[in-house]
Amino acid sequence: MSIKEDISMEKISELLKKAPTDDGTFYGSLYDLYVFIGLAKSADDIKNGRTITLEELEKEMDLAYKIVKLGRSARNAANIKNRQPLSEMLISVGTLPEYYGDIVKDELNVKEVVLGADMSKYVDFEIKPNLPVLGKTYGRYIPKIKEELAKCNPLDLANTVKSGKGYVIMLDEDTELELNSDNLLVMMQGKEGYSFAGEGEIGVMLDTTITKELKEEGYLREVLSKVQN
Repeated sequence: MSIKEDISMEKISELLKKAPTDDGTFYGSLYDLYVFIGLAKSADDIKNGRTITLEELEKEMDLAYKIVKLGRSARNAANIKNRQPLSEMLISVGTLPEYYGDIVKDELNVKEVVLGADMSKYVDFEIKPNLPVLGKTYGRYIPKIKEELAKCNPLDLANTVKSGKGYVIMLDEDTELELNSDNLLVMMQGKEGYSFAGEGEIGVMLDTTITKELKEEGYLREVLSKVQN
């Protein structure tokens, strides 16, 4: 199975509207559905059938696509080619249908996918004032802002900002400032041995440790690719 780069959510919607139903629901197995939109070739691709609505399909497909895109970004950040197998991918999302997990593993060439991972265990946070935004009004307070940021727990502040909330600090007796996503720069980087990529509430982490077995498998894939081409 493979997510086709050229199949957009709009294209899937267009295709599914041609399905033989009048209420926007596609009845049948997921195999039939995936064959219909060109994402499966055999009944072995997806074993469990269910009823699925167009809205559910688009939501799940969009999530799977974002995870794959973030996984590729994490690979690129670590400078690891997709032909090199990796042992594990951690995803912050708590649930993902098994068949999409298989797609993610296949697309990103990872052995295991772990859902509901606590990204804070694998990410280092760095939070800085956004100088172009704060400089004009609060330029003379920048040292004080940095001092207050140093007192904060980076993870807690990052989560506060990411959730759209603000954190108020006092710059002097009469001046307060709400720190938020507009005036802060939140940078996240995977700890040693991991590569991180995130977008909104979705975060993925690749275990970049390459064992002897994984290295040999990657070498074999490279050789086979050159032979086939």
